[in-house]
Amino acid sequence: MRSATIGVIGASGLVGQEILGWLQRFRYPLESVRALASERSAGRRLSIGSWDWEVEALTEERLEGLDLALFATEAEVSRHWIPVAHRHGVRCIDSSSAFRQDPSVPLLIPEINGEQLASHPSLVASPNCSATLALLALAPLHRAFGLKSFSACTYQAVSGVGRDGLRALAQERANSEKFSEIFSDRIEQNILATIGEIQPNGFAAEEEKMVHESRKILDLPELGVVATCVRVPVERAHSLAIQAHFAEPVDLAAAEDALRHAKSLRYTPEWLPTPLRCARNEDCYVSRLRLVPPRAGDHDETQVIDSHDLLLWVVGDQLWSGAALNVVRLVNLLLRDCFPHNLNSSPLKLQI
Repeated sequence: MRSATIGVIGASGLVGQEILGWLQRFRYPLESVRALASERSAGRRLSIGSWDWEVEALTEERLEGLDLALFATEAEVSRHWIPVAHRHGVRCIDSSSAFRQDPSVPLLIPEINGEQLASHPSLVASPNCSATLALLALAPLHRAFGLKSFSACTYQAVSGVGRDGLRALAQERANSEKFSEIFSDRIEQNILATIGEIQPNGFAAEEEKMVHESRKILDLPELGVVATCVRVPVERAHSLAIQAHFAEPVDLAAAEDALRHAKSLRYTPEWLPTPLRCARNEDCYVSRLRLVPPRAGDHDETQVIDSHDLLLWVVGDQLWSGAALNVVRLVNLLLRDCFPHNLNSSPLKLQI
């Protein structure tokens, strides 16, 4: 039997190249992976590990013969080309925001709701990177105590906007007078208080994604979510400060146990995760668990706090666990369910 053929759309971008790198790590056959991108990237050579491609222009002809297309593109590109891919019988996984809120499209994190792939949908959406990192930490706690609401302050790296973000930070570091115009203000030695356009309700687009995507992934339409998303002068890995409110009182030991046994997550009470330490790590990291006293003011530390609120600190590489690795884990599940013969000729390391 033949191997399933995968096309990576947007292969020249940061997330696209990370997807290609993870396909290699998961030992998928090189000859069954196509690197596709816009006309301006066509002809570019990509060398990732032992693999080497010449990037091909994305055309309808190049979509023919694919079993699976992985879109690491802007939303407008996905909206145009995914229907074209479907006309040729190609299943698609989309990492853009184009279809995330479409009720007919599953929005999936394999560790949380990957079972929805069992119905073999023709299109699957991968969430926003900050929502993915937050929910990898919150989902095991939700299973233990029943999540009712959470608030999050995110500290997001410049690579969240792609290679231009990294280039802007590097240029500003090299020239104190430089202003890149990629961001709304200078980013070096600065913090920018919004990410994305401000909506009529006063929240930024990135903050709205946290709300709607969290509700859909956890299947909690009434979940209360409030987010403040800011850009920081960090190259790679997002950080989140989260306060979560649960239906049941939180037992701190039980919360720690839930996090220790969660997939793709590392609970590290012995050290504090930072972007530098967590960049290019495939797990999401959680630390600084604290119960919030039910009443304001000091409390007797010898007494057990009957608290429904938990504070936690989360750090993860948004290009890996927040984006590319989530897509490739979805690929593995689809291959296992739809193309099981691949596992015989080219075994995949399933890391979910």
